[in-house]
Amino acid sequence: MLNVNSPTIQYRIHLILPNEPVNKISISLPLVNNDVQAQYIATRILKSAREDLQLQVNINYVGIQLEAGDIVTVTSPNYGWTAKPFRVNKIVEQFSSDGAVIAKLTLSEFNSAVYDDVSITQFQPAPNTGIIS
Repeated sequence: MLNVNSPTIQYRIHLILPNEPVNKISISLPLVNNDVQAQYIATRILKSAREDLQLQVNINYVGIQLEAGDIVTVTSPNYGWTAKPFRVNKIVEQFSSDGAVIAKLTLSEFNSAVYDDVSITQFQPAPNTGIIS
């Protein structure tokens, strides 16, 4: 649900689990001067906040070539994942006990549906109140 007459955007209530508290987030977008752009950004932030699966893995030197924001896939028979997409949040270069370079990755679940476009219209101000300009 979206209320375009106020700076508040409410996420669809049917996606909240039973007994889940309503969480509020306040964001400031000082470089955005268009309400449509601000609504797109806020919607993406709200949708991505629902993805809460995080993972830490150690990989060989190949991981050093990755950058934060890259999308990688993880396959794990233990969890039933086959090429499950994750976004790289943090990379820490380390040396193993045998002197090999390894990369410790912090990953968060990636869902491309977060970036689906939603129908947003330009804010229309109230009609003129009769005050002469």
